[in-house]
Amino acid sequence: MTRIRKAPFGIAENRFSADKRDRVLPMRGPHVHNQIELNLILSGAVRYIFNGKIVELSAGDFVFFWGAIPHQVIESVDDAHFSCIYVPIETFMFSPLSRALKLAILNGGFVRLDEKLPLDADLMAMIQKDLRAGEDVLSSLNYGHLELRLRRADLTGWSDLLTAAPKVANALKGNHRKVVEMTRYISDHADTDIRIDDVARAADLHPKYAMGLFRRSTGMTIAQYLLRCRLVTAQRMLLGSEKSAAAVAYEAGFGSISRFYQVFREQTGMSPKRFRNIYRLDTPDPGPPRH
Repeated sequence: MTRIRKAPFGIAENRFSADKRDRVLPMRGPHVHNQIELNLILSGAVRYIFNGKIVELSAGDFVFFWGAIPHQVIESVDDAHFSCIYVPIETFMFSPLSRALKLAILNGGFVRLDEKLPLDADLMAMIQKDLRAGEDVLSSLNYGHLELRLRRADLTGWSDLLTAAPKVANALKGNHRKVVEMTRYISDHADTDIRIDDVARAADLHPKYAMGLFRRSTGMTIAQYLLRCRLVTAQRMLLGSEKSAAAVAYEAGFGSISRFYQVFREQTGMSPKRFRNIYRLDTPDPGPPRH
């Protein structure tokens, strides 16, 4: 059987940035990065796949999620337009938002703000404009406005759209569905000693064909994607639990503590202990009302 070889992968820059596009276009395959992504749908409707589930949005919907979770725009309806902002994960973790909201995002939630405000479009447009112009000082100021908007939503209400979202199942066809089935299988079994043969079998494909299709569609190998899933799981456990680094390493599927430390330092530039000390969640707070 073909065994998965682990390999390093790149992560998105840890900086506040904006998508240069205004129009929503379908994506070739699942996409991942290490930032918090905020999308405001300005017009039309958009259909996403997020971690193997279908999410549908319409004009006025303001959502955000952790980009380390596989996501993809699969359909854009009525010439949909949006504003898209990327916030570094560490900036999000330092923000004065409730523990409940932070955990919802870290655990793979697709959060939508319940309250729709006319000022949202102007706020996102202003942030995009300044980011594109390279106005770093203004960008920092604008992020303060954005943070206040999220803090308001933390009090007025938010919903995790994945709680009622249907799984992909037969909603997609052909190779598209096969790639989603593989990413879903890897995400669900990343903490086990899975092999390429297992991933291919989950999508009913030959291993060699599965490897080629996965790389063409996602821009990374199955091994790279598996490693990313394990790292995301480890980051989540370090920030949201009291488990030791050794427990995190094994529960995330790394197999050995030394391998865990090596990968973690390569991809984050720090040790797991330092990562936890800097970005961990504070003592649990009551947070907003339950949703």
